[in-house]
Amino acid sequence: MSTRTSRPILAVLVVASGFVTSASFADVTRTVTGSVCVLGEDSEEAYHSAAVTRGGGNFFLSAADDEPRFVSCPVMRDDVSSTKTLQDLDLFAEPGYGECTLYGISKTGSVLDSNTRQLASDGSTDFNAIDVGGSTTAHFVLGCSLTRGARIYSYKYREGA
Repeated sequence: MSTRTSRPILAVLVVASGFVTSASFADVTRTVTGSVCVLGEDSEEAYHSAAVTRGGGNFFLSAADDEPRFVSCPVMRDDVSSTKTLQDLDLFAEPGYGECTLYGISKTGSVLDSNTRQLASDGSTDFNAIDVGGSTTAHFVLGCSLTRGARIYSYKYREGA
């Protein structure tokens, strides 16, 4: 291949790589199955007595009593070194079985921001943006206090500038 022929190809490759790089700065939306949520009980006995079922991609709490149980669902950051915030989160769950809080947590475990909602009657509960103050080391978690019969189908969140 001559030098004249390779220059246009090189120019196209350089321009195309600019599009790939700029796409990495776009908002990222993820949908997560409820089956990734875990019961956050203190003892193994309490964990097993709560009778958690994971089937069809969702989390179902069939406890023997009506005591609320704490359930934790991970929210993964796209780029842990970025200062992007969690723009919003939509939780799809069986209505009427508790409440959930979306937390922004520092690397030392202190809560930077939070947003609490009752599970909506239509099954879709929306959370507003969480501000972690530009921290590149903060993480997010969805924590729910649920009673028997609760079911988390999925949740969708958007991370953006």
